[in-house]
Amino acid sequence: MVTMRSHEGAGTPARLAWMWVFFVMSGLSGLIYQSIWSQYLGLLLGSAAYAQSLVLIIFMGGMALGAWLSTRLVTRVTNLLRLYGMIEGAIGLIGIAFHALFLLVSGWLYDSWLPSLASPEGITLSRWAVAAALILPQTILLGMTFPIMSAGLMRWLPDRAGVVLGGLYFYNSIGAAFGALLATFFLVPVGGLPGAMAVAGAINLLILAGVLLSKVPERTRRDADAASADNDSAERAMTPGTRGFYRFMLIAAGLTGLSSFMYEIGWVRMLSLALGSSLHAFELMLASFIGGLALGGLYVRNRLDRVVDPVRYVGYVQVLMGVAALATLPLYDHAFVAVSGLMQTLAPSASGYFFYNVATAAISIVIMLPAAFFAGMTLPVLTFALLRRGVGERAVGHTYAANTFGAILGVLLMMHFAMPMLGLKLSMVLAASIDLLLGLSLLRIATPRLPINRIAVTALIAGLAIITTVTLAKFDPRRLHSGVYRTSKADLDSKRQVLFSRDGKTASIALHGDPSKSLTIATNGKPDASLTMSADDLPSADEPTMILAALLGLAYRPDAQAVANIGFGSGLTTHTFAQSTIPNSITTVEIEPQMVAAARGFGTRVSGAYSDARSNIIIDDARAYFSGHASRYDVIVSEPSNPWVSGVAKLFSAEFYAFSKRHLKPGGVLVQWVQSYEIADATLLSLLRALDQQFADYALYMSNGTDILIVASPDSMLPTPSPRFLEDAALREVAKIAGIRSLSDLVERKLANKFIVGALLRVDGGPTNSDFRPVLAHWAPRDRFMRSQANMILGLFDSPFGIYSRLQHYPANSDAAWRLPLIDVHQVTRRRVAEEIAAALLDQPAPGDSGDTDEDQLSRGLAARVLELGQKCFAGTSAKAASGVLIRSFQATAPFLDAARLRTLWIDAPWRHCEGSMPAAVATTFEVFGAMIEDDGARLEAASWKILETMRNDIEPELAPYFAHTALYAGALREDTTTLKRVLAFADEHLDLTPRGRMELLLSASVLGIDARAAVHAARSN
Repeated sequence: MVTMRSHEGAGTPARLAWMWVFFVMSGLSGLIYQSIWSQYLGLLLGSAAYAQSLVLIIFMGGMALGAWLSTRLVTRVTNLLRLYGMIEGAIGLIGIAFHALFLLVSGWLYDSWLPSLASPEGITLSRWAVAAALILPQTILLGMTFPIMSAGLMRWLPDRAGVVLGGLYFYNSIGAAFGALLATFFLVPVGGLPGAMAVAGAINLLILAGVLLSKVPERTRRDADAASADNDSAERAMTPGTRGFYRFMLIAAGLTGLSSFMYEIGWVRMLSLALGSSLHAFELMLASFIGGLALGGLYVRNRLDRVVDPVRYVGYVQVLMGVAALATLPLYDHAFVAVSGLMQTLAPSASGYFFYNVATAAISIVIMLPAAFFAGMTLPVLTFALLRRGVGERAVGHTYAANTFGAILGVLLMMHFAMPMLGLKLSMVLAASIDLLLGLSLLRIATPRLPINRIAVTALIAGLAIITTVTLAKFDPRRLHSGVYRTSKADLDSKRQVLFSRDGKTASIALHGDPSKSLTIATNGKPDASLTMSADDLPSADEPTMILAALLGLAYRPDAQAVANIGFGSGLTTHTFAQSTIPNSITTVEIEPQMVAAARGFGTRVSGAYSDARSNIIIDDARAYFSGHASRYDVIVSEPSNPWVSGVAKLFSAEFYAFSKRHLKPGGVLVQWVQSYEIADATLLSLLRALDQQFADYALYMSNGTDILIVASPDSMLPTPSPRFLEDAALREVAKIAGIRSLSDLVERKLANKFIVGALLRVDGGPTNSDFRPVLAHWAPRDRFMRSQANMILGLFDSPFGIYSRLQHYPANSDAAWRLPLIDVHQVTRRRVAEEIAAALLDQPAPGDSGDTDEDQLSRGLAARVLELGQKCFAGTSAKAASGVLIRSFQATAPFLDAARLRTLWIDAPWRHCEGSMPAAVATTFEVFGAMIEDDGARLEAASWKILETMRNDIEPELAPYFAHTALYAGALREDTTTLKRVLAFADEHLDLTPRGRMELLLSASVLGIDARAAVHAARSN
C-alpha cells in the first residue's frame, strides 16, 4: 500500500471536516438524481417498478464502470482531491442540461425512431438503450467519486484508512438518505423534475467550488509517481495465493452487493403491500434502507483501524447480515397490524398524513435496518482487508466496482427470476442464504485451520435459522392482500378465499372472494376491480364503470374498427368490446402478466377477452407499444384510475394526452376512468386542466356514485352519441348490467362538458399535471389518506336553481329517469326526485314505480309540505320556514325539468290556493322563480336584490346564496358588466360565505360569461 508520510497539520481536522461535508453533498445530489431519473425513465419504460429497477441497474452499472476506470486514474493524477472536485463539476453541468437533453432524445425516440422499427425486440432494446445512454455518463462519473476521494484522502492520511473508508461511506450514505426525501417531499413539488435536477446540479458545482477553495495539500508529481510505483510493485509482488485471495474478495464484494439489493427490491415489494405503493411510500422505504447502510459505515469508521483480522471480521458481519435479514421476516407479519392501528388512530387530515409518513418510515426502519446496518459495514471492511494485505490503491475502485456489479445482478435476479418463481418469502430466504454461505466461506479463509466440525456446526446453525424463519414467517396471503393502508384491517374478511396470489415483476397480484358471490382482483393489496359471480345478485360498484368505458367509446364512435384498452384489470372492458360486432381488432396492453393470469378466475364473466379472435393481449408499456407499432385507433380506453399509485399519475398528464392524440384516428375518442373518491377537487382539476389543454372537446360521465369516465375528442366537437351499440344482442345483455337499456340511459349520466369544466378551471387557476411537474403523484397520496372527495365536480350537474340546465348544458328531462340503474348514480336519482315532486304537486300519477329510498322519502316529504303550505297560502308558518321549503323544492326540480313543466309547476301552480296575500318573502321568492323560468332579466334582478338586501333575515342563512346566483344570472341576461363586482362585495360583507361558497359564485359568473377575467383574478387573489 502507499507508504508516504502523513501530511496532517494544524488545519487538517477542519479540512477533513470539509471533505466530509462535500461527500454528504455528493450523496445528497446522487440520490436526487436517482429519484428523479426513475421518474424520467418511467416515461420511457412505463411501469414505475420497471423504471426503478432499470435506474438501479444503470445507476449501479455506471458506478461500477466508473469505479473500475478510476483505478487507472488514481496513480496518474497529481491531486486526486482536485480531480474529485472536477468530476463533481462535470456531473453538475450534465445534471443542469439533463431536462433539455431528455426532451430532445425522447421526442426523437417516440416520433421518429420507434415508429420506424418493426421488431418488438428492437423496440424494447431501443427504449432500454436510450434510457441507459441518458444517465450513463453521469453514473460513470458518480462511480469515480468514491474511489478517487478515498484514495486522495488516504494519501493525505495514510495511517487512517479505516476512518477514511468508513467515514466516506457513512457521510455519502447519510447524504443520500436525505437526498431521497428532499427530492420527493420538497424539490419536485416546488420545482418539478427540471427544478430538482437543477438543484442537484448546483450542489455538484458548489462541491467543485468548495474543493478548489479548500486549499487541500498539493501532491507533487513525485508523490504521484511514488503512489504509482507502490501500486505497481504491490501488483507485481502478489503471489498466486494473494491473487486468489484478491479475486475471492472481489467475488465476496459482488455477492454482498447482490444480496443487499435483493433485500432492497424484496423489502420495497413487501412494504408496498403493507404501506401502499405510492411514490411517497417508496421514497421513505429507500431512505430507510440507505440510512441503515449509513449507520453501518458509521459503526466501523472508528473501529476498522483497530481490527486485527478484517477478513474474519467481515465474515462475522456477513453471517450476522444473513441472520438479521431472516430475523426480520417474521416481524413483517406485524407490520400489517401496526398499519391497521395507525389507520384507526390517526385523523384523516394533513397532520395525520404527516404522522402516518413518520410512522411508516419507522416501520420501514424496523424491517430494513438490522440487515442494512451490516450491509453498510461490508464494503469498507472488504476494501480495508485488501489494503491491509498490501494490494494497493486499486483495491478501492475494484472492490467498489465488484460490489456495484453484484448489485446489478441482485436487481435482475430478484425482479425477473426469484420473486416470480419463488415468491417474496423464499426470495428473501435465498438472499439471506447467500450471505450466510459467504460469511462461512470468509471465516474458513480467515482461519484455514479451523476444525471442519466447527464449520459444520456453524453451517447447521445457519440451516436451522433458515428452517425456523421459513416456518415462523407466515406471509399469509389473507394478510398480504388485505390492503390495510386503505381498509385499516390487517386481514381480509374471513369469508373471502384467496384463489390466486403471485408476486409478479412489477406488482403482487391476488384474486380473492367467494366464487359463488363476488371476486376481487387486487394489485399490491389495492382492489382494481370486483365482479359479481352470481346472476341473482346485483352487480358490483365497479362493473358499470368497466362496461360504460366500452359503451361510451362505441356510442361516440359507432363505426370503430380498431379499439385499444390500456390496463387489463378484470378483463371486463375488453370482454364488453368483444360482445360487439363492430370492432375488427381489440388490443389490450397490460404491463403485468400476472394480472392477465389472475383475471382468468372471473371465468365466463370475462371470457370474451381471452376467447374472441379479435382480442390481442399485449404485455408491454402502452406508450412504447403504440409508438413502436405506429398504432392508431378509433377508440382508446385508459383504465388505471388511482393516481396515488406510483406510476399511474403519468396517464393523466398533459404529455400523455398529447401522446394519445397522436394515436387516435380522425374522429377517434379517448375514454378514461378516473376516481372521484380519495381525491380532492384541486387534485382532480390538475388532470382535467391537462386534458383541457390537449383536447378540443370532452364530457364527463358518472358510472356510479364515485367513478367518472371522460370521453374526449382531439380534433373536433364530440358528436352526438349513437344508439348503434345496442344493436348487438350480446352487448345489450352486458349493457343491462350497467343499467343501460337505451341511449337516454347513457346520456342521463352526463356530469359536465368542456364548457362547464373550462369555467371551473378558469376560476381555480391551479397547476397542470405534467410529466415534469407531477402534482398528481404528490397530491393524490395525501388525498387518499385524508379520504378526500371531489364533491364540487360531482355536484356540477346540480347547479343553483338550474342555471347550467337553462344554458342547455344538461338535458332538461329524460325518459330514463324512471328506469333507474342497478347502481346509484347521482344525476338519475336527483331526476327521479324532481319527477316525483312534480307529479305529487300536479296531482298526477308518478311515471313509474314508487321506491322507498331516502331520496324517495325526501321527495314525498317536500311535496307534502309544499301542498300543505299552498293550501293555506303559506299562512300560519314563519316566512323563513315557508321560503325554505319553497327554495329546496325549486332547487330539487329546476335543474331537471324543462321550462314548460317548470312553468306549470311554479308559475301556474295549481297546487297554490291564495285568495289572500302571502308573506312578502314568499311572494318575492315566487317572483324569482317566475323570472328565472321566463328569463326576464329585469324582474329577476329586482327580485333577487330585494331578497338579498331587504328580506335576507326571512331566508335561512345557508339558502341566501341562491339569490346571489340568480342575481348573477340576471346580470348575464341584461349584459351588465358590473354584476360580479356587486355580488361579490355584497356576499363578502353579508353572506358569510365559505371559501367553497365563494368559489361557486365565481364559477357561476364564469359559466355565465360575466367578467370571466375578473372571476379568475378574484379566485386567485382569494
